[in-house]
Amino acid sequence: MSGTADDSLAFQRNIVDILPQNWTVVSLTMDVDRGVLYVNRLRSNTMPLVVCLPLNRAQLREGDGDAGLDLGSVGEIVSGATSTTSPSNRQPVEMTKEAKTEWWSRRQNLNDRLRFLLSTMEDQWLCGLKGLIQSHNTPASEENLLDFKKTLEWIMSQASNTLPATPARNSRTVDRRHTDSEGASVVQTEINIDLCRAILNLGDQPTKSELCDLIYFLLDAYLFKNVAYSEEQFGRVATQIREALRCYWEAEVAANNNGYDEGAHIILVLDKHLQMFPWESCPVLRDEAVSRVPSIWFLRDRILQQRHLLSQSQHQDCPKPTNNTADESTTFVEEHYWRDLEVDGQKTFYLLNPGKDLRNTEEEFKDYVKAQPGWNGIIGRTPLDMECIQGLSKNDLYIYFGHSGGEQYIKPTQIRKLGHCAVSILLGCSSGLIRGSGEFDPTGNVMDYMLAGCPTVVANLWDVTDRDLDRFSKALFTLWGLDDSSGKGNKRASTNSSRNFRPRLSIVEAVKEAREECRLKYLVGAATVVYGIPCFLKTGS
Repeated sequence: MSGTADDSLAFQRNIVDILPQNWTVVSLTMDVDRGVLYVNRLRSNTMPLVVCLPLNRAQLREGDGDAGLDLGSVGEIVSGATSTTSPSNRQPVEMTKEAKTEWWSRRQNLNDRLRFLLSTMEDQWLCGLKGLIQSHNTPASEENLLDFKKTLEWIMSQASNTLPATPARNSRTVDRRHTDSEGASVVQTEINIDLCRAILNLGDQPTKSELCDLIYFLLDAYLFKNVAYSEEQFGRVATQIREALRCYWEAEVAANNNGYDEGAHIILVLDKHLQMFPWESCPVLRDEAVSRVPSIWFLRDRILQQRHLLSQSQHQDCPKPTNNTADESTTFVEEHYWRDLEVDGQKTFYLLNPGKDLRNTEEEFKDYVKAQPGWNGIIGRTPLDMECIQGLSKNDLYIYFGHSGGEQYIKPTQIRKLGHCAVSILLGCSSGLIRGSGEFDPTGNVMDYMLAGCPTVVANLWDVTDRDLDRFSKALFTLWGLDDSSGKGNKRASTNSSRNFRPRLSIVEAVKEAREECRLKYLVGAATVVYGIPCFLKTGS
């Protein structure tokens, strides 16, 4: 037992508490055989929250025999996308008018199917618990948050006393029993503070299905199991929780809360069954800054790597540790100092149309890349291995405009051996695809970059059309600040009236906004994701 406790403390200290304060890590794991989704939510200085969600729980409650969403649905859409981006179908300008109309109709249909699938996935798999995968964008006052927590605990306590309860066998539930003034047994249940934050993400007007799903979860997970209850009792709990949400948000408005946590960022850790899903484009995440990592250990490595670099570059500004026994995971810098990753945009290497068959892309970007100060690279020819290696190892930023992820020009083993790997933007079809390997961990070109220590990789999960991708790329460069000739990115970020953006965007935020510039915002826009941690351009670069 003590070993388990020690392991938990070590995980909390070495993994959870080293996270920057404004990051939320969400690990999603699917048990295909049991049909359940495990959601593990991590925030610094907060106890991890682990939730098990049956995927077909709504159908079971309603007596519906439907198994729910099929995992193969995304694969079918991706296959359709690939078939319409094959060389014979890629250029609608060469088709007849009728063929072009049919081509666009197929693409639009696939786009709509993907949008509907992501919405259905959110409604069926997450529903009332969808706030678990969100950051808590509203910087709630501690007082308002604790008031909501106490109110929710009181509501569930009252529910336990009106219904025949069986004590829950949940290790994360603190079940406190005492007697009231009349000697009756009263159950008090402490609810995880991060679960309260997730519930608050539902807003002040949750839908009926979201509220019902939340109540079923709370009753089942925190109080009892296999207990029948009346519509009147259930309705009373629903009314009380809805009122608690309304009161909380009224208090936030009264406090003039701007509703945006500066630098809020979500990092997804997806298992092999879920990596193909473009979670970043789910309705609940589409307006959030979201990236993904292969595992929690990759994330820990990137955090320690960044803090090591900070300790080297700003050693004179950081207090030194006084404990000589501090090891790698407990140094002062690692535990107490963090600054976002920054790269010099003028130290950029580009590889534009090395296969010599993306003429439109070359025409679109050749003048642009040549005009950028400090940039160097290759246009319209096959690079040598050493040119790619030096481009990745001796620059801060690497941009690839070509097919796939460029693995045909530099071997995976060469990438993995790099001592330094630049932040990489791989603008090729399926450059970010991670392929399944049965019982083994999935593999893919993007993994080679991550294994080489690359802090951030922008890549595509499936095949996309070059024209829409070019539109996305131009928007990305402008929003992130690479296109310093126009300054549109900073202007857009600083004058948006709906959210109080910072003067500059991380590359993750820029990708999020650039998706909206695509003609097909899901079939093309959702394909592009970010692996790794958020990074910024250095001021003036």
